[in-house]
Amino acid sequence: MGKKVRCNRSCTLILFLQKISSFMRGYLIYCSLLSTWFRLVYAAIFGDLLVNLLEVSHILSNPVYLKAFGAEQLNAQVILLLNTFNNGWDVSFLIFGLHLFVLA
Repeated sequence: MGKKVRCNRSCTLILFLQKISSFMRGYLIYCSLLSTWFRLVYAAIFGDLLVNLLEVSHILSNPVYLKAFGAEQLNAQVILLLNTFNNGWDVSFLIFGLHLFVLA
């Protein structure tokens, strides 16, 4: 009798999960689409942030900028670009977290 009860419970659980999956199928498509959009926005923000980081490297490696701006203005520009990168990094991780939340 014990095996029959376990088989009944297993079959009931499988049928229940199939009904839920057919009911949630439309909802899950929208969640998947929303998660994909969050992932694309995250990638776009991160791509823009990488441009800021590469611009810091370009400014520091090119002596023309030092002659044109002076050391203090150049340092201020580099600090501004690095702070922009850090702030954007935080925002992009927030969007990535939303992506993971929707994905789960």
